[in-house]
Amino acid sequence: MLLLAPFPSRDAFRILEPNRVRYAVFHMNGYNTENRNDVLAQSRGVQSLPAPALHGRHHAALEIVGFPP
Repeated sequence: MLLLAPFPSRDAFRILEPNRVRYAVFHMNGYNTENRNDVLAQSRGVQSLPAPALHGRHHAALEIVGFPP
């Protein structure tokens, strides 16, 4: 869990890739406003992730379309 907490990070992708994970789901009620905004901003900067597939008040889902080398 600690390696996945800073997702999207290279360490997190190393765990997710062999398991062929395609979606990352965030339970937004577990984040304060600042952390919620940080997670969404960081995910926008990763080429492997398109725009959120689902974004609502309580959940956000991101589709992983590739993994960094």
